Amino acid sequence: VSSLQPKMKIKNQWKEILDRYESKKDEIVSFDECLNLTGLPIDTLDKYPNQLSGGQQQRAALVRSLLTDPDLIIFDESLSALDKYHQNKIIDILIQIQDKKQFAG
Repeated sequence: VSSLQPKMKIKNQWKEILDRYESKKDEIVSFDECLNLTGLPIDTLDKYPNQLSGGQQQRAALVRSLLTDPDLIIFDESLSALDKYHQNKIIDILIQIQDKKQFAG
């Protein structure tokens, strides 16, 4: 969550990632697909990180990783700041995304 820019709306942070990976345009996942995969509401795009719950912030950070359609994502204590309920919810989302996108984790 600390990797989210506090003074940038979520959509601008995601656009910044897309701009950096312009050479992978054909492989890039759409915002809509990422919102659907993570269960984030559409209005997340127009919010700042501090306007999101902890779980929504985690999922918004996860979307940044998914935008370039990676083959591998490494998680290092990425859920440690969440309570057990939200940890389990994020793990369930990750399993669904991994099944759909076929990346290694």
